[in-house]
Amino acid sequence: MLCHNSCGDFDLEEDWFWIDSICINQDDIDERQSQVKLMGQIYRQAAKTLVWLAEATEDTDQAIEFLAELARRRPDLRRDVKKYGKSMPRALEGHNGWKSLERLLSLPWWRRVWTLQEFVLARDLRFYCGTKSICRRDFRRGTMAVELCSPLDKHIESRVWHTAWNRRRLMQWYEDDQRKENMSLVSLMAFCGDYQATDPRDRIWALYGLLREEDRQMMGYPTYGSDVKSLYTSLVKACVDTYGSLDIICYAQPFRSHDPDWPSWVPDWRVNVQPLRVSLMASQSANETLANFRPSGGRNKSKKHTVKPIVEATSSINTMTASLQQIGELRDSLARTLVLNRRDQYLDRPAPVRRYNSELLQVAAACQNEEGNGPAPAWILRWWQNNGDLRIRGSTIRDICYSEGYDSSIFGTGRSIFENRKGFFPRMRGVTMGGMRRLMVTDEGHVGMAPVRAQKGDMVCVLFECSVPVALREREGCGADGPVYELIGECYLDGFMEGEALDLDKQTRDFRIQ
Repeated sequence: MLCHNSCGDFDLEEDWFWIDSICINQDDIDERQSQVKLMGQIYRQAAKTLVWLAEATEDTDQAIEFLAELARRRPDLRRDVKKYGKSMPRALEGHNGWKSLERLLSLPWWRRVWTLQEFVLARDLRFYCGTKSICRRDFRRGTMAVELCSPLDKHIESRVWHTAWNRRRLMQWYEDDQRKENMSLVSLMAFCGDYQATDPRDRIWALYGLLREEDRQMMGYPTYGSDVKSLYTSLVKACVDTYGSLDIICYAQPFRSHDPDWPSWVPDWRVNVQPLRVSLMASQSANETLANFRPSGGRNKSKKHTVKPIVEATSSINTMTASLQQIGELRDSLARTLVLNRRDQYLDRPAPVRRYNSELLQVAAACQNEEGNGPAPAWILRWWQNNGDLRIRGSTIRDICYSEGYDSSIFGTGRSIFENRKGFFPRMRGVTMGGMRRLMVTDEGHVGMAPVRAQKGDMVCVLFECSVPVALREREGCGADGPVYELIGECYLDGFMEGEALDLDKQTRDFRIQ
């Protein structure tokens, strides 16, 4: 590439080149430590940044040309979307460039954690396959054009596509001066959950150039003197001490270690986890209690916690008989729970409960034909079959939805909820699919969402200085100072997400999470 510079992107005789694999001795720990802290500055100050993706082939040439064509088409695609909605233009349907683009975006560079700060911080960046190249601006325009085409699944693998799309989103975030200081180290690590690193300690240090100042001070300069377990544990402790919040321990739910000796409250960022479409409730920020679910003003946050056991449908609280009014209240609670009481995937805004209650009834109506011949998608039928008999304060979910006054024809009214991208159904799908959450009921009849690993007898606990409730499991045998618990993960507990537990004057407990 350097020797065949026909387009004049650089001058071999006059320009200075910094190549990380040559300029850093990876085997010298002291040199690595000193250079890693400078890499963000190097990318910011470089006149140009050249990314070598692969040797040139007909396939890579076609991919780059196709991406450039998509970038040129973006204005027309945007106009068409405003008029007709998302669709695949006929000229692009079945285009050979789709598979070439998929293979280009599958190259290792896109999933290396070290390349993220290179992509974001460089002033002028260009991607090369041989001598064929495309600038970052056209890459971003091209990926935006891809997003405007639908459906994509048969043209490009979603996992491959989302890696490229998420880079574009992160770049937008950092271009906003007011927002870039709000991206915490922990959020960045979750964003890179499926990226690769030869040294797992680099899941932290490869992001050093992107960190806000508070997190740089918290972590100190990059060091390779600690093993992985010690480094990750130190990060959790530092976050708790610096920000006065336990929210970081909730990341141990998706990043669950396979090491039996690993602390249950420490995320193991070596675990490959795709960035979550519906994020952890505790994922927004590490420098304050979570804005989405923080206690409302006037509640005393200095109180500690209350504990509620998770039960099965056979408990006494779940054999009660509910009135029609109570059934309506249970349906409201169920509708809130199935969407975490949020109307958008980023958990920014409360759910419109009255509308979601109505749309929950439409889901129930669509599921009446459980043979699969009705309008309901297969996954929602499976969910209904698995959960329809769950009892909440004496009533099954079927009872709650098919109560007195229920109209079985409700599904046929208006636009199908399965086609409404901003309604109850896609929110429910995002929350319940993916093997991360399951419905639960506590011994007092409160409904919620628990980690999929939760089981009967686990405790739902409202912890002091944690923005959301968590599920805990008592370990066999007690420690010298009392019970010892394993952290299972975060919970949604309807009616207890804004600090209401602090008003109950429940007795608090001290215990150890191991």
